[in-house]
Amino acid sequence: RFVMDGGKIDGVRYMNEEYLTEEWKTKMKRIENCLRCNLCKGRCPHRLDIPNLLIRNYEEFKTFI
Repeated sequence: RFVMDGGKIDGVRYMNEEYLTEEWKTKMKRIENCLRCNLCKGRCPHRLDIPNLLIRNYEEFKTFI
């Protein structure tokens, strides 16, 4: 579900340390600029709801930083 999820240990979620760097925080913050124009959704061969997936993943990411 969460792309950068490191998994669970004893039912507690954790994230791989490599995704907690300033570089990744900056990359993930770019999601805030999403206009929800749905262009990416229309281009996705799997018809994923990319704007909503990005936002959900970013909200979850913020719980780790």
